[in-house]
Amino acid sequence: MSLFRSTKPGCNPDELVGCKKTAWKPGNVGYLVDNLWEWKRPDIYPNRRYSVYASPSIELARKFGGSGNGVVYEVELKGKFAIAQTKIDDARNHPDCVSLPKLLLEMLGQGWIDSSLEE
Repeated sequence: MSLFRSTKPGCNPDELVGCKKTAWKPGNVGYLVDNLWEWKRPDIYPNRRYSVYASPSIELARKFGGSGNGVVYEVELKGKFAIAQTKIDDARNHPDCVSLPKLLLEMLGQGWIDSSLEE
C-alpha cells in the first residue's frame, strides 16, 4: 500500500521524518470531540495528537496537505508503526463533529447549561 503526504512549497520532506515528540492542538476537529475520541481510543490505535498523517492517493494528499498547493511525495515506512485509516476524507467532515457536542449538551441537561461558572 502506498501512502502520500503533501508539504507546503519550499518545505524539505526530509525534515518531516518521524512522529511528533509533543502533542499538538486539534486543527480540523474541535477540542471537545478530540478529547472524547481520545478518552475512548483503544490502546492499540495511534494517538491523533502525536500522529503523522498521510493519504492513500496523490489526489487526497494534494487536496488536504500543504494548504492545497503543496508538493506531494510518497511515504516510506520504516521500523515499528501503527496505522489507522478512516473512510472520511478529512476529520472535519466526520459526523461526530456535529453530533457529539449536541449529545453532550443533551446529557448534561439545561440545568448544567444555565448554572453559574462557579457551579
